[in-house]
Amino acid sequence: CKAFVDRIAEFQKTVGGLIELVDQLAKAAESEKMKAIGARNLLKSIAKQREAQEQQLQALIAEKKMQLER
Repeated sequence: CKAFVDRIAEFQKTVGGLIELVDQLAKAAESEKMKAIGARNLLKSIAKQREAQEQQLQALIAEKKMQLER
């Protein structure tokens, strides 16, 4: 009976270690996920800035063409 109790205690210890490991991995995965989301948002922001800059340049080109046609 004592051997059984010892084996159960060892099993609980092993399971506890596995749970801690899984928790650490989950935290690391969540951290990497947040970094990826941040990088994606930054890229979207840069793309929008470039699009706005392109529109400004297109408007400037159109304005210069109008001036040259006069």
